[in-house]
Amino acid sequence: MNDGARNAILVVDDDLDVRETIALLLNEHGYETFICSSAEAAMALLQKNSFDVVLTDIRMPLVTGIELLERIHMP
Repeated sequence: MNDGARNAILVVDDDLDVRETIALLLNEHGYETFICSSAEAAMALLQKNSFDVVLTDIRMPLVTGIELLERIHMP
């Protein structure tokens, strides 16, 4: 996914307006941005792709942003 030309960022937030606003701002600054509405969707995307940064909301239903980050960093 990341060919070195652009940094890939995954934005995870259950609020559509927040996701789209953050993605728009990051895209304007040259970042390749992907969005997900839940931690579960983010984990599925992370299994297939690599990202330089994961930017996540903390308070989300079912799985919090902290739990998502813990899952990402599990060996």
